[in-house]
Amino acid sequence: MINISSLFPPINQWEWKQIVHANSFEWSEYKTPLSGYKSIIWLWITYFSLIGIIKLIMRNKKPINVNKLTSINNKIFIIWSVVLTILSGYATFDKIFKFDLKQIYCENENTTKGLWPYISYIYYINKIYQLTGSILLALKKKSLRHFHIWRHIYAIPLTYSWLEYKMNYSTLAVFINSFVHSFLYIYSWKISKDSEKAPFYKKHIIFFQTFQFIASFTICIPHIFFYMISHYPSLSLNKYFIHDNIKCDGLIPFLMTLAGNIFFFVGFIRIHIKDLKILNNAFYKAYISYLNEIAPDKLNKQQKRFLNKKTNPSSLNSKKKLKNKKKLKNKNTQETKN
Repeated sequence: MINISSLFPPINQWEWKQIVHANSFEWSEYKTPLSGYKSIIWLWITYFSLIGIIKLIMRNKKPINVNKLTSINNKIFIIWSVVLTILSGYATFDKIFKFDLKQIYCENENTTKGLWPYISYIYYINKIYQLTGSILLALKKKSLRHFHIWRHIYAIPLTYSWLEYKMNYSTLAVFINSFVHSFLYIYSWKISKDSEKAPFYKKHIIFFQTFQFIASFTICIPHIFFYMISHYPSLSLNKYFIHDNIKCDGLIPFLMTLAGNIFFFVGFIRIHIKDLKILNNAFYKAYISYLNEIAPDKLNKQQKRFLNKKTNPSSLNSKKKLKNKKKLKNKNTQETKN
């Protein structure tokens, strides 16, 4: 006979005080709230069930106005991201300024307990809470892309692996991700209130996201280095970097993170390919402008042509007029339907 209670996470064993007490936090499977693979499986089941039920109920109904809930949700995301940025930034730069990369990439008494793993845990809880965004989109009857769903679904076991298999530099990853997402959530909150009142950095959103991916891949490199010299003591560099009381593990979460970054990056390119072309042109123009200042004689004809190219104001005005005409047509068709 199968015990039904064994199919569910042991909620009665969870130590809820760990959510509040950062300094005494220590990740422990089935003791820390929402730990254990059963928690992840039941989160997935709940998520897909809710999305399916909402889509079934809303099939023949009008979209529900959840703009206020979306605004509140975006504010929570902003606060959460800013708090994580401050905490992870403080913890990471404290070690960077001490010129001790071992503290970031390898286990020690300062990184297996307390604030360091607690930051990754709060980030893991944040990824679970982000599933609410999909539920609100379903209530609005907005189309949920496969990339959107699987990105959120994969993020939960990914961040869980950081804690379970001790990928020590996860706090640095949290800092990069939370820093960029603070700007993204402020942007989405602003445009959800009024699409015409976007933040001043609207044009640089793609740059922020591109920076996030570059940084995410870059911080993986030292992990490979420390893992190699930690697990292969015969290497000559070992005596300079690794000591007997320090371990540099986390190969499984490292590989999961690498696979996740590649998956997210490919999805990002597919969605924002046009914006990336514009960003590439901006970088190229900046490079040619710099080259024109220091060595103008080295510019070829194509580069000079690109540098001297100017946008025609009349063509811009005609594009605006076309947009306004389309808006008026849409309004007229809506009025006639009503």
